[in-house]
Amino acid sequence: MKSVALVCASDFNASYFLSQSYDEIVAVDGGYAHLQAAGVAPTFALGDFDSLGYVPQGVPLITFPEEKDDSDLGLALNWCLEKGYFNVTVYGSFGGRLDHTLATLQTMMGFALHAGACIQGISNDERLVVMPSGCSLSISKEGQTPEFCALHKDYRTVSVIALTNQVEDLSIRGMKYGLEKGTLTNQCSLGLSNELVGEEAFVSVGSGCALVLLPLSQRCSFGRLALSQKCLI
Repeated sequence: MKSVALVCASDFNASYFLSQSYDEIVAVDGGYAHLQAAGVAPTFALGDFDSLGYVPQGVPLITFPEEKDDSDLGLALNWCLEKGYFNVTVYGSFGGRLDHTLATLQTMMGFALHAGACIQGISNDERLVVMPSGCSLSISKEGQTPEFCALHKDYRTVSVIALTNQVEDLSIRGMKYGLEKGTLTNQCSLGLSNELVGEEAFVSVGSGCALVLLPLSQRCSFGRLALSQKCLI
């Protein structure tokens, strides 16, 4: 399965990005400047380029008018859906304006629901995973010694938030607070601030769409509940 990185214009975790490898790297508008600064040539650049302030030269382009009904990230995710690229990571869309962050999460949810696959976003210190129906997430116990978890709270906190009205048949295992085929709604904070405890942790969604936020330092893999194939991150 091809892996795709979409690099947008907000805060960019260059060090983490450079530690990964992707089959396709798409500069989404002002994300082109981030990639230039990192010395990385994108597969192509996409957007209306109002954030960048100029149209890039010497790179394949997909351009759009400034007045449009979707964000540049939304258009990039539509491109991924058309190509059948479902292993997608979003950079540069978190840490700036709150309305942009919320719109990014909504757009990622739309992609996840259409693709039937997890999609992740990378901030400066967190991994944000949008999980639609039938998807699972495993968090490795590597590096999670009980002593480390006890001393470093910032590196053990995991939150699960309902993006749809309800997330049903939600299971959470291997954390301080477990749940087995429970229901989470988007009108409460029940899934906030769970904790890793030094074991392999697991989250699965039966129906609905959930957002899982976890420390970027923790390795994880995505999968489908009925399949063994996983994407190691």
